[in-house]
Amino acid sequence: MTHLLFAILLNTADAKKSKGNDSTATLESTQNEPQKKKNEQAANVPADKTSQAFADQLLKTTGKGFSPNAMGLTYTSITFNADNTFRADGLVSVMDEEMDCIETGTWNMDAASSETTANMDWTITSTDCPSRQAPIQLRLQLVLTGTEAGINGNFR
Repeated sequence: MTHLLFAILLNTADAKKSKGNDSTATLESTQNEPQKKKNEQAANVPADKTSQAFADQLLKTTGKGFSPNAMGLTYTSITFNADNTFRADGLVSVMDEEMDCIETGTWNMDAASSETTANMDWTITSTDCPSRQAPIQLRLQLVLTGTEAGINGNFR
């Protein structure tokens, strides 16, 4: 009986070890993902050098503290992907209550006016932010600031 109990405990310890190795592999692949993203080129971007430079920089930028022209909503983080999608983690502040939410959507850009400025169309295709309902169309001039905030927008 003691041998059986010992074998079960040993087997459980081995299972936990192998499970730990899986999470290490997952962590390593997650850490390598941003490097892969930096090497991707955005789809549907005008072919001129200025637009290409803007799009390359956009993919490397994380916007922080950006308001998408909605009362009480601030994107704590917004990232843009090469497949012309974006994800925004938001925070809605109403009176003294705060609620986390997520918006996802697509982006398209006109020819960039500089390596840091381009007019864009955003379509929010999914949101769980209170008082928002997808789809939402936005037109804005996006400026890559080169600061910790990352981006600034002038809505049109």
